[in-house]
Amino acid sequence: MFSLLKKIFHDPDRESITIFEKSTNLRYEASLFPSLSVLTITKTTLKNLHPFAKFQNLKIVNLSHNQINSIEPLKELKKLQIIDLRFNQLSSLPAWLFEHPQPLRWSREYPEQKGIFLEGNPLPKKIIKRLQKQQKRATTEHSPIITPPPTSNPLPPPERLFPLKTQHLLIVSPHKSRSEFLTNFSEGEDAIVHPHNQIRLNLDWLYYDKEENLLLESHTPQTVNYLLVILQKQGCCIRPHILSMIQERYPRSKIFLVMEQKEGDIQEKIAFFKSYDQQHNIVHIFHAHDQSSYQKIKDEIFYYLEKSNEVNSLWRINWLELKAQLESRPNRHITQEEYRQLSKEHQISSELSQMLWEYFIRIGTLQQEDIAIEAIA
Repeated sequence: MFSLLKKIFHDPDRESITIFEKSTNLRYEASLFPSLSVLTITKTTLKNLHPFAKFQNLKIVNLSHNQINSIEPLKELKKLQIIDLRFNQLSSLPAWLFEHPQPLRWSREYPEQKGIFLEGNPLPKKIIKRLQKQQKRATTEHSPIITPPPTSNPLPPPERLFPLKTQHLLIVSPHKSRSEFLTNFSEGEDAIVHPHNQIRLNLDWLYYDKEENLLLESHTPQTVNYLLVILQKQGCCIRPHILSMIQERYPRSKIFLVMEQKEGDIQEKIAFFKSYDQQHNIVHIFHAHDQSSYQKIKDEIFYYLEKSNEVNSLWRINWLELKAQLESRPNRHITQEEYRQLSKEHQISSELSQMLWEYFIRIGTLQQEDIAIEAIA
């Protein structure tokens, strides 16, 4: 009887909205609909996409590792450039998907790659083989250049602010073992800034012993977005215990895996790790073997962070609320004192408030009449 009542009164839209709010820390409300350009909901029980049809300005959706079996609501989102549907429950594809301006792809090779990604879905074998064949041919024909830095970014992170240009990286390396790569990477500092894109990386350290047990200390971070994991001695096709421990402790963190070996056939090991990582925590696997490779790895990590729209373009709800309140005013002119008071009401720090002020003027949310911008104390 209970299961019958649950089925009768079950609201799939409300369930999806609840998942959205838990995954993004945003409230599902009208003021958010026109401003959201990136949506990331992964590793949940999400099935129903109907509530997300309201986000008409979405450019990127990452819905991988859910339980989605129908994508019809996405048909109305005309601005989508990246649709990540990997590891869901799609057993067939709607006709409109084959006419979409973005190409169908099997796997997602790098974050800014445009397309519709379908790896891990129970699709007909004929479709899977065709997608894999197309992907292999495209990969063979195209090899992206890491250095020098790209001159243009096809998907620049919208509305980027300084606080989002700072990231934290936890480095996990063998205890009492010298690493030439890490010496080159960190330069002996606790924070590094890339000279080209000015991304700042704050560095923390975590070590593991010979038995691959994590050596946790009181100051070890409880949560972290990115990890840099160093493997120095690894036999072919054996999954290190340390990776399992790291993914258990930091299940939502993205991992840059560096295999620091100067000799041996490393490509077979890299291919194994790519196929083994079913959760897709590992976003890049590198082979560090000489000074040239050290610099290329460092560049690629910084460029990944720069282009990671899913990280850099999602505004906090109090920023959006402030922006919406300012745009609802009949008069776009506002004194610094009025603006300072509004910022405090939305619990925005002085430093961030100043940066938002300058940004709002630049995009026209606020207008300024030949008044020099003062520092907001």
